[in-house]
Amino acid sequence: MSQRASNSQSNSSISHHLERFGETHRMNVMIKLAVHSPANWPTEVLGQAWLHIERCKHAH
Repeated sequence: MSQRASNSQSNSSISHHLERFGETHRMNVMIKLAVHSPANWPTEVLGQAWLHIERCKHAH
């Protein structure tokens, strides 16, 4: 019983990590787009994106 519980726990943490990775990748893409057309992006959005990436970096 305890074995199964630990298995499901590790699975959920893996999927959580993948979700976080996907989010970071999306943010990176957004920033790349923003760099090419900064006028279209409010500073607030860029600030949020940078904060998010910094947070993900420190989480590892």
